[in-house]
Amino acid sequence: MTFTFFKNPNIYFPEKYNCVSYSVPEIDLSSEQAVACGYSFRKKDYSIKITNYHGKSTKKLVIPYKIDGMTVDEICDKAFENAKFTKLYIHGKIKKIGKGAFSNSNVQTVVIADGIKRIPERMFRDCKNLAEINIPPTVKSIGKSAFEDCASLEFIAFPQSIRDIGDFVFLDSGLKRFAIETDNNFILNGRIFRSSAIANEYDVICTSFAGNLLKVAYVKCGSFKFNEKYITFLPNSLICASKINLKSCSRIHFYRNAFDDHRSYWGGRMFSKNQTVILPEGYGAKYGYYFPDYVTVKNYYYGDAGRQPSPYILHTNGDTAKVEVITSYMPSWTLKLPDKHIEIGTSYNNIEKHAINCINAETIHIDYINAEGEIFSPYCPNLHKLTWERNNCKYIPPSSLIGYFLHNELLKAFAPVSAQVNGRYKRYFFNREIIDDIFTSKFYECKYYYYHTRRIRISNKAKVLIAIDILRSTQLSHEKSTEIYSNFLMNHQKYAHDVCELIKDKYPDYAETLKVL
Repeated sequence: MTFTFFKNPNIYFPEKYNCVSYSVPEIDLSSEQAVACGYSFRKKDYSIKITNYHGKSTKKLVIPYKIDGMTVDEICDKAFENAKFTKLYIHGKIKKIGKGAFSNSNVQTVVIADGIKRIPERMFRDCKNLAEINIPPTVKSIGKSAFEDCASLEFIAFPQSIRDIGDFVFLDSGLKRFAIETDNNFILNGRIFRSSAIANEYDVICTSFAGNLLKVAYVKCGSFKFNEKYITFLPNSLICASKINLKSCSRIHFYRNAFDDHRSYWGGRMFSKNQTVILPEGYGAKYGYYFPDYVTVKNYYYGDAGRQPSPYILHTNGDTAKVEVITSYMPSWTLKLPDKHIEIGTSYNNIEKHAINCINAETIHIDYINAEGEIFSPYCPNLHKLTWERNNCKYIPPSSLIGYFLHNELLKAFAPVSAQVNGRYKRYFFNREIIDDIFTSKFYECKYYYYHTRRIRISNKAKVLIAIDILRSTQLSHEKSTEIYSNFLMNHQKYAHDVCELIKDKYPDYAETLKVL
């Protein structure tokens, strides 16, 4: 069956949703109460791990928050296997959950609080009654077969925090629909859909929203013609595909392990002339894949060894560098550019801690930010302005005005933070509390070079510049009032004017902003 893309009803596009945090009751038990409830546990040095559960059938099971005043932070393998309860609450202080912890239980609804980072292998396998579960915005990975044989689970929503999903997660499950927060960075493993209801119903499963750049996670056996100009095949997306025609596509991305063999027979039927194929995460690029000579195959490298595939394509024009990220994420310490102005198109990616390491950069624009910690390395001393997404803009004084160590502390504010707005917790980029703490201090202790610390004095000059930058930056919905900054400038008007006059030759924007304020 050959079809024109976007017109065939057997193509699935994910739904869009906003991740919501859930509250979980915090129950403190004594040892006697915990034993009476059916818990077996062991005391560690400072915490508790639950080893088994043999309680009676109940409608509601809340994992204890504390036992004898010690926090429950671990659940062992198969601890609740075959347990009889219908609703499960898991608090966010649990650091480790063992494999198959709740497998083959009678659970129907699962509520997980923020703080859980991993859903382990086989966690809910054979829970045939499981119909509803929330995955909190702190979860980064889902293990192999986590929801295998969950026949009643028809829908699941993935937060944007997820970085890794194991094989056969929904094997023989009832999954028919899924939702994601954003398709900008969502990279699925195609094997997760094997033998699920959604794979049986649809010929092609995408992880991009309808109308966006096409990302394909699963292709069923058959003959398909893709008519999209740009297309990305995710890991294990073509394992089952027998014949696909990409002659109408001008640019094709294959993630590592998109297909399980070298597909040497694809050459003539799959591609056309003047196409570009990119293997950003492959090793050896086109070697072994036997692409036709008329197809342009690119594999970008960075580093002295020349062995690691570069996560981006670079276009420069004068002092401006435009970066097109082509991998699933931008790894730490990879973006090292000499340009003053940098534009990063991260439409599909996560940015890992200290990924941006540009010593001359004064302004940086990022299309979309999904960060893993602080995105700037300590070696961005000239960074003065950052813009992202819907014209969000933040300023900080460069190190030439306030010193290297203080500037480095201000850079740490550019990192994810969970904040409560209108009664709901959401994950935001930019933690202004760090800057508030610095601004209200006379001395501030900062860490540098791993475990070394340095106590720096926060001068009034630095406070003037920080106050001006805070007040002219975009105020995000989770930020507190900026009254402390406006009051400071009001009380130090003459001094602030003198500071701006001294630096106006090189930084005239401070004096101009102060006049407006």
